[in-house]
Amino acid sequence: MTAPICTCAADDPYRAGPGIPAGYLPALRAQCQVHGGRRTAATDLKPAYDSEGIRLYEGDALTVLPQLDAESVDCVITDPPYNIGKDFGSGPAADRRKDYEQWLAEIWSHCGRLAKEGSFLVFTNRISYLPIGLLCAPDPWRFFHVEVWHKPLALAGVWYGVAPHWEPIFVYVKGKPWRPFRSPFVMSDVHEHNVETNRNGHPTVKPEGLIAGLMEHYAPLDGVVLDPFIGSGTTAVVAQRLGRRCIGIDMSMKFISGAIERLRYGLKGGQLIRQGQGLLL
Repeated sequence: MTAPICTCAADDPYRAGPGIPAGYLPALRAQCQVHGGRRTAATDLKPAYDSEGIRLYEGDALTVLPQLDAESVDCVITDPPYNIGKDFGSGPAADRRKDYEQWLAEIWSHCGRLAKEGSFLVFTNRISYLPIGLLCAPDPWRFFHVEVWHKPLALAGVWYGVAPHWEPIFVYVKGKPWRPFRSPFVMSDVHEHNVETNRNGHPTVKPEGLIAGLMEHYAPLDGVVLDPFIGSGTTAVVAQRLGRRCIGIDMSMKFISGAIERLRYGLKGGQLIRQGQGLLL
């Protein structure tokens, strides 16, 4: 027997704001079982992997996230589905959601409950998502910055003679940023990394170097990094190497298993790094 989790409590995570128009609220609140929604969360959540500060869960992020402790995360770094028909194990149609914006806003709302004050939310998306991405995350998140992933050898198609070689990286913050306003450690907001081929069948693997640069800057040393779309496990692998902890979620046990193998290989190879890095100017 599972216990319903109400997402419509007095501390309503779906209140209207610059990221969620008021018209979205009924659809988001409808997810709650107590108010007629369809989702129930299990009370016996167990990770598929739990070692060296890395925990991986198999399941829907909207089921797993409500069961994690509030204010237990220092940073969110993730690569969500872009809603362009990629096959993440459930067929291309699953990545063609009509409620994509509302669905993603709900994910960010749950992440906001889990994030500590001063935490950053960092995520990639497609170029056409720019007008939405600048205002998509609900309270307690507020827009902080947009960065660029430059892909010199991008494999994307050409439209009307234009070959896209970049993707936006959206950055939000909860409250006052944990990083000091002035610091000798400086990161460029243009990240140049070539695309990677798929791992274990995952179609959208992000380069480890890209995630490492973002994590070194936005996640404190020994902090907990949350990735609700862990996929091939890159965020967890990078966290393991850079002396951060990680919570990862994915619906595909195939991808979770591949991520576990990458993590075990990294530990066996002695690649664990306990010190953060940065560019000292």
